[in-house]
Amino acid sequence: MTWVRPDGKAFARSPEDDADYAECRDDDAERWLAAGWTIQRREDEYVVPTVPPAPHRFLHLEDADLERLRLLDDELRQEVPGTAGWRWTHEDFVAETYSSPSVYLVTPAYDGICRVWLREPTPRLGFVGVRRSEGGGGLGRALVAVALEATNALGFSAVTTEIDFESAASQTLFRDFGARRIGGFVELARPR
Repeated sequence: MTWVRPDGKAFARSPEDDADYAECRDDDAERWLAAGWTIQRREDEYVVPTVPPAPHRFLHLEDADLERLRLLDDELRQEVPGTAGWRWTHEDFVAETYSSPSVYLVTPAYDGICRVWLREPTPRLGFVGVRRSEGGGGLGRALVAVALEATNALGFSAVTTEIDFESAASQTLFRDFGARRIGGFVELARPR
């Protein structure tokens, strides 16, 4: 059994599946490696306490232009390791975006987004991204701060998130919010 992401990559659910990619918890990687898979990328998983808000204004999902949001999501994902080529169809984006309750923020200029899926027992900060032209100005930090505060206001004391193993800037950002590593994932590829 496999699943296909919006970037066209087919992912296996077990080492025996016929797919070119897979993702597993880092403590399960040996089983995949023994089956001939190779590690392509690593992510660390963190738990992040929610914090007070930053003094910025953001749009919530219900106030955002869905098509502009989809295009921004596609654009920002091109900078995320392992997701080059990611392109949502309108239908898939709508289905994923509205599949479960979330805290979903976008800047009024549509140059940054942050999404937290409100799932039990711990919400998951699934994506934060800022256009390169806005990078380094604190916009990403502000998005995360507001999203964490909104999540806290809903009664959750922490969220989980994954950070690419080689993204020192992202690791620093989340550690500044008090994040601590609790595990990780590896993305694998099957040599062909």
